[in-house]
Formats: sequence, C-alpha cells, structure tokens
Amino acid sequence: MRDKFGNGFAAYTREVPRWLVKLRGLRETLAQSQFRWRRVLVKEYGTPTGWILGICVIALWNLWQTQQLEARANAVDGLVIVMIATALFWLVARALKKSRTVVAD
Repeated sequence: MRDKFGNGFAAYTREVPRWLVKLRGLRETLAQSQFRWRRVLVKEYGTPTGWILGICVIALWNLWQTQQLEARANAVDGLVIVMIATALFWLVARALKKSRTVVAD
C-alpha cells in the first residue's frame, strides 16, 4: 500500500490506530447525525421483517417439535398474529416504495 499511495498512506497509518479504536470525535460525529425513521421504513423494511418472521417461525417450530402447539394455544395465536401483522407491514411498505408515495430523505 505504501508503494501505491505513498505519503498519503503513511499519514493515514500515523493517524489511524492498527488495533484499538479511537473514540475521539465520536460525540461530535453523533451530534451531527440525524436519525430518519422514514428512511429506515423505506430502505430497510425487509431486514426487520425477515428477522421477525424468522424468529416467529423458529418459535412455532420449537412448539411443534416439543408437541406443545395445543397446550400453548395462546402463544401460537400471538405468534401467528405477529407474523400476519409483520407481513402486512412489509406489503404496505413495499407498495409505498414501489409507488414512490414515500420518498427517503
């Protein structure tokens, strides 16, 4: 890297620690950052949807494997409701994104 980038790389290696993270300046960086829920909903709706549905499927699978589906009917109903609500959220978010009704900041 030194051969390719020369003095610029040498300056970079002096400023950036190899193994430990420098936290200097982190507070100022975070203070300047602005979190945008709209952007999360438009850009990242698939990831939380996948996690929620995956966790629900695993929970239902575990109940089925331990033969507790009937004994824990309330839990099964709750998981199914969460899965339906999550799927509906995904469909609405996808439709809004495709129709460009909601625009990310």
